[in-house]
Amino acid sequence: MSRFVAIAVMGLIFSGACVSSPPAVRPLSPFPHDSSSGPLGSTLDSAAHAFGVTPLTDLLFEPGVEEIRYWSGGGITAEQSFVRLVRTGNRVDGMLGLYWRPANPYHHPGDITQGAMVRYFHAGTCRSLVDYGNIEACPLRFRHRPDWRAIWDTLIALGVTSLPEQSSIPRPKLLIFDGGAMTVELRTRDGYRRYSFSNPEAYADSQGQRVVRIARVFRRAYEAVPPSDNERRFRGRLDLSLGKSEFTACGSHVIWGIQLASNLAKLPSGADSSAHALYYIEVRGQLAMPGMRWGLPYPEIVQSFEDLVVIPWQAKHC
Repeated sequence: MSRFVAIAVMGLIFSGACVSSPPAVRPLSPFPHDSSSGPLGSTLDSAAHAFGVTPLTDLLFEPGVEEIRYWSGGGITAEQSFVRLVRTGNRVDGMLGLYWRPANPYHHPGDITQGAMVRYFHAGTCRSLVDYGNIEACPLRFRHRPDWRAIWDTLIALGVTSLPEQSSIPRPKLLIFDGGAMTVELRTRDGYRRYSFSNPEAYADSQGQRVVRIARVFRRAYEAVPPSDNERRFRGRLDLSLGKSEFTACGSHVIWGIQLASNLAKLPSGADSSAHALYYIEVRGQLAMPGMRWGLPYPEIVQSFEDLVVIPWQAKHC
């Protein structure tokens, strides 16, 4: 799930070891007007309903129960991710998911829809698909149970409950028009709090870097999700030239296009249009979705998620 990048929402309820049992009362949100905004321009409430959970602002206080929710992603054309952590006593349970707009409003009616693209990229990873109006949700399967308790404890140690508002941190010098965002919901016995960060990687100060570390901890849970049914390993020869990357699989003479995940393969400095470089590569990725060739003259295009081996070409490698 390395493709996943950075909007987040979390909700948290704290209780001490010994607490009385107050009446179940819904605390007032300090941000009552902000609760309608969220990833994809939709409401976080709608996203929660799509996953079959109650919106965090609607949960009644329950002594001894704490909860964290995290939603991440970026851009209206990208899928968003969802992490839910619930602590009851010393036990922590969790849930992971993805959600997206089934039909991308920026696509031409004849284009491949956003929903079709995401379902192709994550084929076989969903326990189910839930259609909730303008949102499609995918609760994810696990290869093994994530260590929810370790994730929880690390988040607390990093100070997930005490992050400041982004507006209180000096703005980065870099001007950003796109990217990802991070929103945090906190629900404690003291009430409900929510704060957001946009492109925290751009912040060089300690608070911004703490946000980045917290987001990485959440993404750790996705290591337990199986790869897509369409994912595979490719090995062969890369022919790299200015404006062109071509791949020939070992044992084949058919030339495909390829999009690498890194810049490990490079042309010599100052190379002109006639220069090219040959590499032996092994990558983890998948073929581009049928119908998505971007006008390139190749029968297939490999989209690499991870460049595993990139070394100068020798025929003996194949």
